[in-house]
Amino acid sequence: MMNRRHALLSLFSITTGLVAGVGIAEAQPGPPRNRYPPPPPLRREVMPPPRRGHYWQPGHWRWSGGRYVWIGGSWMAGPRRRGEWVQGQWEWSRRRREWVWRPAHWR
Repeated sequence: MMNRRHALLSLFSITTGLVAGVGIAEAQPGPPRNRYPPPPPLRREVMPPPRRGHYWQPGHWRWSGGRYVWIGGSWMAGPRRRGEWVQGQWEWSRRRREWVWRPAHWR
């Protein structure tokens, strides 16, 4: 009876230690705090008629002077040779540890 109780207590202790260890190993710090508040919702834009050889870059919010400023959409000239159009987007910068706007560009 004593050996059985001792074996059960040992098993319980080992199991509890393993579960606690897994919890600690999986716990990871959250992302660093962004010093900027989230941008407002995108504005609705009326896109002017298309222009030959140009591509539409939608408007976006830009952080400037302690607040967000709307940058309206515009037509951007295409490349003279073949290329891939990359839409503007917010990206997380590991080096700067903050969100940065990467404008639309040709790759």
